[in-house]
Amino acid sequence: MRVSEELRAYTVVFRGDDSTGGLPVRGPAVLLAGVAGLRGPVRVPAHPVQRVKRCRADAAHIMGMRNTGPTRGFPAGALMPGNAAIEASGVATRYAGSVVRIDSQAGSVTAAPHQGVVVRSRKHKKGIHPIVLLDPIEKTASEVDDSDFVGVPVLEPKTLTSEIDLSRWVRSGKDSLGRGTFGNRAVKTLPINRDTAWLIGLYVAEGDSSPNVRFSLSSEEDEIMDRLESVAASLGYTASRSYSSSQKACAVTLGAVVFGRWLKEHCGGRAQEKHIPDVILTHGDPAIRKAFIDGLIDGDGCRSVLPTGARRWILRQSSRALMHDTVLLLAQDEMGAHISEGLQRPRSIRGRALPLSPIYSVSWNPDGARLSERTMNGRTILSSSHRWKPGSTGVWYPVKSVLREDFDGFLYEALGAAPVNGLMVAG
Repeated sequence: MRVSEELRAYTVVFRGDDSTGGLPVRGPAVLLAGVAGLRGPVRVPAHPVQRVKRCRADAAHIMGMRNTGPTRGFPAGALMPGNAAIEASGVATRYAGSVVRIDSQAGSVTAAPHQGVVVRSRKHKKGIHPIVLLDPIEKTASEVDDSDFVGVPVLEPKTLTSEIDLSRWVRSGKDSLGRGTFGNRAVKTLPINRDTAWLIGLYVAEGDSSPNVRFSLSSEEDEIMDRLESVAASLGYTASRSYSSSQKACAVTLGAVVFGRWLKEHCGGRAQEKHIPDVILTHGDPAIRKAFIDGLIDGDGCRSVLPTGARRWILRQSSRALMHDTVLLLAQDEMGAHISEGLQRPRSIRGRALPLSPIYSVSWNPDGARLSERTMNGRTILSSSHRWKPGSTGVWYPVKSVLREDFDGFLYEALGAAPVNGLMVAG
């Protein structure tokens, strides 16, 4: 079959079968044209909607071709793990009607009325204490109400990755004398330990890599800079400091170009794109996850102690994905959090005012659930000052409100993963 060059730019998605373990099959249309017995030319734009022209009737099982049941999915903007927007990987369906927005302390999500959402309902009616939750069940978004709790899940399976393989990011080439020496001295593996996790956390908060890894810090943060240089040396990298003309800021640059490529791909480049890499989110060692959070807080957060003696950590950043990822990471250790969104304070550089941009905050008690004894009806019970409930399957947050909104556009159904905008979603 002759295939035009134009066809190679399109992607097609087929429902999986036993040979694929039930997983969807996706790839260039030129490679998959024979899978469903299609007759070319086949044109399947990836966005905003997938369609097939001049194909046999038995190819109608292509995902997104027709709506054979209740509409499911999420509007554009829902974030998948790794800061990927759902419209970049989901299957689009045109939909006009109402959608449901579920708000909780951990975030909000908008979904089609028939989209499945995992919730835990109260054993007793709302207003009766102590609150006892039933086992998780799946409801459609339209069935969820403000007496339910929605969950941020514990990710399974966990891994105990011991090192990061950087060999894929080492580039080959020849020097000015024609010798193939590029990459000979590059660090090709890094150990995953608390120091490395802290360094990655600091990069997510204050780093960039263009191409060397660089951290922008205050000139007064000598303790952080000293540790940064020490960790870099233990990994085989050099480090140098460069102070601004006002001596108020300092950039610490590492001789780590290859590691910088890995960081940019797995953690994001610009501040608005930063997110937590999977190697941290799914790591089975709580000490590794805690060290990463320490790096985040050292770069973009603050630690305080309330008058009650309780500790409070606050993280503020420019990335919405990082806000949701932080809530998800805390849930791995059965810790809940509170999020908020606002605008950064007015700022200027060299007398020029910068535009106001969103800022996303996450606050939590690093000691987890704080319980105290209370006496109710002659019985002594353990009570907590927070509204979220920890559990082995995740952290459960009470629904604050459920709203109906009009919608006319495309909904995207996730392939193989669920959005992480604060809710445990049943695919």
